[in-house]
Amino acid sequence: MRPFGGWTICVCALLLASGATRVWNDRHRQAKAVEGERRITLADLPKVLGVWRSDDQSEDTLEPEIIRIAGCDEYILRSYVNEQTGVKVLALVLTGRSDLLSQHTPEFCYPATGYRLVGDPTSRMIGAGPNLARFWEALYVRGRGATEERQHVHFSFLHADRWSPDLSETRNAFRSHPNMIKVQVQRRVIEREKLGSGDPAEDFLAELVAEIDRRVKARRAG
Repeated sequence: MRPFGGWTICVCALLLASGATRVWNDRHRQAKAVEGERRITLADLPKVLGVWRSDDQSEDTLEPEIIRIAGCDEYILRSYVNEQTGVKVLALVLTGRSDLLSQHTPEFCYPATGYRLVGDPTSRMIGAGPNLARFWEALYVRGRGATEERQHVHFSFLHADRWSPDLSETRNAFRSHPNMIKVQVQRRVIEREKLGSGDPAEDFLAELVAEIDRRVKARRAG
């Protein structure tokens, strides 16, 4: 039985070595993927985007617990004002781990702070030409009567070179693309205000998406 036992040990050793090699290769590929997906520096996103302008007083912060739960590495929370119309939007841009950041969407975050969804979210295409990005828009309302607050929200993720609020098609790529960017923009609106086509928030998003795409491509080229 000794020869058989020797072969068993040899085979087991080979299997263990193969498993260790596979784990090492997986980690090596993931490390290379992280390196290949060098993230843009969000603090460098310009405070002037077309006719939209921000200033130092418009910067805000998130609670540390929110940052931790979201798996966020870096973020900006910044208000922009249209210099021509005075319309104001609040932009939240985050980078972080795909598996964690993907779980934080308005459908969970807004109800947790007292908002209720009005109607159903709808899909919107932002931008033009090859830089089209798909966003979801939704209306959330908090309070009633004189205290009612209405927020029109757009959000999407940039993951595996695609802008989409629905990650079902790229979820299997979380290992090869472990990082993502989330963009969420909200604008306070009044009752019966027309939403959708021509919405000023979409004009802002077109500028923001184009800028992020440009910086991501430049970072990869560099």
